[in-house]
Amino acid sequence: MRLYRQEWDWSWDELNKRVVDEIAGLRSFGREGREHVPGAIEITIRVASGSVATVEQFAADPEFRAQIEAGLLNRLNRIPRHALPEIALGVVADNLDRIDVKEGTLAAPARLRLRPRDGDDGAWSAVEYSLPAAQRLFAVGRGRWHGADDRLRNDVALPAEARFVSRRAAQLTRKGRYLEVATRDQGKHLTVEWNEEWARPARVAASGVLVGIGGAIHLDGIQASDRLTLEVLADDDAQEVS
Repeated sequence: MRLYRQEWDWSWDELNKRVVDEIAGLRSFGREGREHVPGAIEITIRVASGSVATVEQFAADPEFRAQIEAGLLNRLNRIPRHALPEIALGVVADNLDRIDVKEGTLAAPARLRLRPRDGDDGAWSAVEYSLPAAQRLFAVGRGRWHGADDRLRNDVALPAEARFVSRRAAQLTRKGRYLEVATRDQGKHLTVEWNEEWARPARVAASGVLVGIGGAIHLDGIQASDRLTLEVLADDDAQEVS
């Protein structure tokens, strides 16, 4: 926490810089000088001399948050974009201008939601699949089983009506606040959408493609209309299904 003099000018740029400074102050260094920051950070901006309403507007503006991210990428140049922390911003009135920062609770993918589909060539209703926190690997495929003699269970059993989806379509690996998506028999007909970027696990050299909360996994077929989409959710975004 840094204390600032009274009558501080709480302008957009100054406040953004202060927040970046606070977060960068939490970094640590591991082996070979690698930089690390907590996966989740809670920031409380305490305002004495400025307008609380104005600062609240700043904190709620997506562009303000995007500028924080850009500043962190510039300051923490050894940390990739996907490893930046989740940031919770709060604003309160106080008798002294200051910014409090602490490690927060990390939100991790907890469920997948199947988007519903209508049509004569295959239809299904919305379904949600639980991703237990204690489980690391999840098999994704059409139907309950895959493999020789159908003896291997799919953790995420997709509708039988989705004929364009393989019985052994993909594997998900829990990686902290992300899921690593690796294609299996679905091959190139699997894409990951996250942070306005699209990637095909079959075309990357790594073991898979990361996706976080708010992202989506698309399984496609040969026909343009063939698409099944799984949305990645946190616990508080999900709804119970039978």
